Amino acid sequence: RKGLYSALTGLCSREWAATDICSHYELLNFLLNPASEPSQDGCEWRHGVIVALGSTAQYNTVPSNSPLSAAGPKLRDAISKGPYGTWGVGQAPTAPPEVALASS
Repeated sequence: RKGLYSALTGLCSREWAATDICSHYELLNFLLNPASEPSQDGCEWRHGVIVALGSTAQYNTVPSNSPLSAAGPKLRDAISKGPYGTWGVGQAPTAPPEVALASS
């Protein structure tokens, strides 16, 4: 998974790729959902992609009808909540979330 998140983070710095990612509803919702990753590393990698998308949306001239522009408020909200989605702007985490692993 780390390789995929690393590739997505790099691609998100390109407006065309960020727009394409934001136009895929299922992928964007997966990335915006802090519960989509069960591990601490996964949460942090996923959040890195969100930060890259948000940065591209903020620092590029994006048409107002672009999927990237439309995703801007959701991206800013997800960024402000941090990798685990449990705190707001200016609030530091005390610990990563407890994650129960399924036993086989």
